[in-house]
Amino acid sequence: MKFREITQHNMASLFIILILFTLDIIAYSIIITYYHEHNLPIRDLFFIFGGFCLMAYLSRGYNPSPLTSRKREMKSLIKTFSFWIGLYLIIRFFVNQIPLNNLLNLSYLWVKLLLVAMGIRLAVRWIQKQFLKAKMGLRNVVILGIGANTLNLIKQLQNTPTMGYNVLGYMGEKVDATLSSIVPYFGTIHEIRNISDSIEIDDIILSSSEHTHEEILDIIGQLYDLSICIKIVPDMYEALTGQVKMSVLNGLALIDVNPDILTEYQKFIKRFIDIATSIITFVIMGPIFILSMGAIKFTSGGPIFYNQVRVGRNRVQFTLYKFRTMLKNSEEESGPVWAELDDPRITPVGRFLRKFRLDEIPQLWNVIKGDMSLVGPRPERPFFVKKLETKYPYYLRRLCLRPGITGWAQVVGNYDTTIENVEYKLKHDFYYIENISLLLDFKIMSMTLLTVLKGKGR
Repeated sequence: MKFREITQHNMASLFIILILFTLDIIAYSIIITYYHEHNLPIRDLFFIFGGFCLMAYLSRGYNPSPLTSRKREMKSLIKTFSFWIGLYLIIRFFVNQIPLNNLLNLSYLWVKLLLVAMGIRLAVRWIQKQFLKAKMGLRNVVILGIGANTLNLIKQLQNTPTMGYNVLGYMGEKVDATLSSIVPYFGTIHEIRNISDSIEIDDIILSSSEHTHEEILDIIGQLYDLSICIKIVPDMYEALTGQVKMSVLNGLALIDVNPDILTEYQKFIKRFIDIATSIITFVIMGPIFILSMGAIKFTSGGPIFYNQVRVGRNRVQFTLYKFRTMLKNSEEESGPVWAELDDPRITPVGRFLRKFRLDEIPQLWNVIKGDMSLVGPRPERPFFVKKLETKYPYYLRRLCLRPGITGWAQVVGNYDTTIENVEYKLKHDFYYIENISLLLDFKIMSMTLLTVLKGKGR
C-alpha cells in the first residue's frame, strides 16, 4: 500500500487496512509476550516485531483489494519475512555471537509470526468477499462511453459484485437509451471535471472505441491531480502510446493509467539516493566546478550562473541553476526560444560544458533542495508549459513527478528544438511515468554517465 492509495480508497477499504494492521499488532504482541517469558532478549523481540510490520507493509500485506491473488500475496509475505529474519539472524550471530538456542527460538518465533500473518489475511480476505457479495464496501465508478461495449461492461460489473464496483452512471457524447434504462447519464466527457467535483468517484473506466486518442489523453490530463483511479479497457491500449500497467479483475483486463507506482519506501530510497549522490558528486566535482566558474568569468564576462524559472511537480515554479553557456542576454531580443543545433549564441567554453553536460552541475543544488530529482521528466519554462498544455492537454501528466536532471526522454531521444517535436518526447516521458522504478532510474543514470564520458551532450 502507498500513501496516495489511501486517498483513493473508500471507507470500507480504509477499514480493511485498519483491521489488518490491528490484528497484526495484537497477534504479534501476544506471541512476543510469550517468547519474552522464555528469556529471549526484549531488544530482539521488538526489533523483529517492528521489522515484521514493515515487511508486511513492503509486501503489500495491507493492500485492501479483495481481488489480490491469494497465492501471490502469500508468496510475497514468505519472501519478505524470510529475508528480514534471515538477515537479522546472520547479523546477530556474527556481530553479537548470539547463542545457538536463541537462534532456534528466534527461528520458531519467525515461523509463528509468518503463519499468523498469513492466517489473518486469508480470514480477512474471505470476510471481505462476503461483504462485497452483499454489495457492501463497493467502489464508486463512472463509465466513459456508450454502445454495446459499455453495456456489456456495466452488466459485468453489476452482476459480479466481488469485483468491488458500484456503477454510478455513464458519460458520452450523447444519451444512450439502452444504457439510461440501467444507469443514469451524467453528460459529455468534457464535463468530467465538474462531475468528479459534484459526486464521490473512486474510479473512472474508459470504454468503447468511440473516443479519439486526443479525447482520452485530454481526460487523463484533466484528472492527473485527482485521487481518482483511471482505467482503460484494453482496446484503448494504443491510445496511451506506451507500455502501462495492467490489472485483471475476474477475467476483465483493465489498464491502470498513471498509478502511483512507487511505494513510500521506494520514494524514500529514491530521495535518499538523490541527496547522497548530489552531495558526493559536488565533492568529487569540486575542482571542475571551480575551474568552470573561472573559465566562464574570464572568457565571456557577465554572470557565471544562469538562473531560470521552471515548472516543477504539481505546477510549482522554482528557480533552476545552470552554468551560463550562452552569450549574456542571449534572449533579450528573441524572447524565450529553444536552443538549436550549433546555436551561435553558445560560447566556446559553453560548448565544451554542454558537450560533457558540466553545465548541469549546479542543478544538484536543486536536487538537494527538493525542487528536482536526479531522474525524471525535464522541467520546462512557464512560457512553454502554457503553449504545450494548449497543444497537448495531456502534457500536464508530466507534472505528477519531480522533474529530473536527466530522464528517459533525454537518454533515448533528442533535445527539444521546436514545439512540434515535443510530442515524441512526451511518449518517452509517459513511458517513464508508467514504469518508474529504482532499477529504471539506475539504468537511466548509467546511460547518462556513458553519454557524459563520451562527450555526446550538446
